Amino acid sequence: MVETYIKRIKAVNPYINAMVATRFDEALKEAEEADLKIQAREFDPKITPFLGVPCSIKVFSFFLLLIFEFQILIVKNKKNEQLINIKVIFF
Repeated sequence: MVETYIKRIKAVNPYINAMVATRFDEALKEAEEADLKIQAREFDPKITPFLGVPCSIKVFSFFLLLIFEFQILIVKNKKNEQLINIKVIFF
């Protein structure tokens, strides 16, 4: 099922630009793991009723870590220069 969803996303996304971030490799791996759990009956459908069901999230707002690094050169005159290093980290 996941492979079908991935094929469809790849076919239509160039026209509608709905997916700004994808994780197809991870989704296929997770689907395989879910299939094995289902076959071995190693899951509780009351706890994970949607195990193995593909989904997409409309708003992409999650990131692990975002780091911006830059330098600012402050020049008051030719003899008075200061280089400032700035690092901004979002998590």
